[in-house]
Amino acid sequence: MSYEAPWIEKYRPEVLQDVVGNAEAIERLRAITSMGNLPNLILSGPPGTGKTTSILCLAREMLGEEVYKQAVLELNASDARYANCICMEVYEYAYGMGMRFSYHDLITLPASLCRGIDVVRNKIKMFAQKKVTLPAGRHKIVILDEADSMTASAQQALRRTMEIYSHSTRYAVSMCMVWDAVCGVCI
Repeated sequence: MSYEAPWIEKYRPEVLQDVVGNAEAIERLRAITSMGNLPNLILSGPPGTGKTTSILCLAREMLGEEVYKQAVLELNASDARYANCICMEVYEYAYGMGMRFSYHDLITLPASLCRGIDVVRNKIKMFAQKKVTLPAGRHKIVILDEADSMTASAQQALRRTMEIYSHSTRYAVSMCMVWDAVCGVCI
């Protein structure tokens, strides 16, 4: 059986020119691409409006296809929260089946998934520390989708990581609701 990508992935734009909608935002991203100096960005708006697609296109254009594969980390911040929801569902199901154990026993098994701060400490920080050969004046890019689902402690850890690794890594934070922790280090 062959795998076929979902329609939305198969036809996702790969360059900014192909992104439709919000012409003003796309024009700003094009200007960033032509200047070659990517600042940390906050992309805010309702789900499904092209925030992640736009920044993926920008990254591909700034870095080139080969470097893009090594120098871009895309994470969905809600995945860690989703894991916590799964833990709760498993606990409720097991409890309903007569199994008796504490919820704490269950969530310690996938601890790294259930705590948003671990995503920052492990995945993002490790990526920021990674050595990658980049075109002159370019930076690695972390794309953090649905970042508004991160815990407060994860937001603070992200801010600190952004400050420490600003010489090598830029961040594009996509969210529906903007939070104060990263506003000072993004445009």
